[in-house]
Amino acid sequence: MWLAVAAGQLRSAHLAVRDPFRRWHEMMVRWDASYYRAIATTGYPSQLPIDSHGAVTQNVWAFFPAFPFAARLLAAITGLSFETAGVVFNLAAGAVAALCLAELARIAADETTALWTVVLWSLFPTAFVLQVPYSEALYLALASGCLVALVKRRYGVAALLLFVAALTRGHALALAVASIVAAQSAIRDRGTRNTTAIVLLIVALVAPFEMMAFAAAATGRTDAYAATQRAWGYSLDPIEWVRRWPILLAHIGPVDVACLAGLALVAGAAIVAIVRRSLPATLRIYTVAATVLVAATSLPGAVAYTSVPRFAFGIVTMPLMIALAVRSLAVRIGIAVVFAGLQYLWILNIWSGRVGVAP
Repeated sequence: MWLAVAAGQLRSAHLAVRDPFRRWHEMMVRWDASYYRAIATTGYPSQLPIDSHGAVTQNVWAFFPAFPFAARLLAAITGLSFETAGVVFNLAAGAVAALCLAELARIAADETTALWTVVLWSLFPTAFVLQVPYSEALYLALASGCLVALVKRRYGVAALLLFVAALTRGHALALAVASIVAAQSAIRDRGTRNTTAIVLLIVALVAPFEMMAFAAAATGRTDAYAATQRAWGYSLDPIEWVRRWPILLAHIGPVDVACLAGLALVAGAAIVAIVRRSLPATLRIYTVAATVLVAATSLPGAVAYTSVPRFAFGIVTMPLMIALAVRSLAVRIGIAVVFAGLQYLWILNIWSGRVGVAP
């Protein structure tokens, strides 16, 4: 809905970056969606692009294959364009994610909490990515399904969902941590007789390296994925991390402050829920791991801080933690209204390119 409203308001507006909101294509294929379209259209390059100094430059190997290939398959079957197929696919994946989130909430609390979990998740400021050709919807469907399977001890199903999720987004690392702990606990209880738990453990140990192996096999370079991430600004050097933070703080703006404050509030809600509620250990471990992962990957120079709320949307249990931490109906309604308003402002100013910062 907000996309349509913003498109009408921005049809003749001047945008700092990106094409105007004049056609469906221009409204959908923006920012990272253009990279997913490139993957769906031409696949991944067999050689990494390099500059005149021999350094790897930014390229599509930074983006995971599950979503663009799924959208490509749907487009081939239906004859739809990539952007239309991607949106249709994501709407279906989002519906699956909503059902799985509701089931997680029922397990952790009750039917009312399940309802509010889905409401808060649907209205989250960056939930609009469920309606555009991004990979979040597919990842959230797989990850929420994996968490349901873990809590219900269906380890074979969890292993399958985790394996595919690891080819969707880097957020699957937190899912792998929760899976390792769950598998180890199951193996301790039943030993080697629990074969599905052993399979889950193996998949969880392999999952964080799937994209690296895929990139290495396709390009012939063992460091293909790491080199690509360096081109996008990520560094494994902790000294580099320390050096970048003062630079960020010297140029931080009000939008950056608001985004970081929002992440802090989400983390605070998670802490309150974990402390005050008796939750399945799997959900506790996943929530902590996912929150730490978002904070750790929000590296200055690698991401725009206006992207942090989108990363936070990838914390599958985030809306459940907010619903558990806030029990007052009035406050829940207030949060939902604020979320809806922020989602509109996000699309109008950030997704559109109106203020010139990345979503």
